[in-house]
Amino acid sequence: SILLSNSQPQHRGGTQHVTATEYSKEFHDTAMNGIRKKMDSMTIFQRKDALYKQNDRRAPGRKR
Repeated sequence: SILLSNSQPQHRGGTQHVTATEYSKEFHDTAMNGIRKKMDSMTIFQRKDALYKQNDRRAPGRKR
């Protein structure tokens, strides 16, 4: 389908049709990679804190 590949940005370099789950998974992967890159420059304590905050948004300030 030419229309689809023109109107939709092509993900995964070349596949014309990307399902919603594929797209969201890919988006999630890139987001996680971004977070990991950020975490590489953190200390281990900052890293634990960030992970904890990310996992439990209801009580971000509470210490475990």
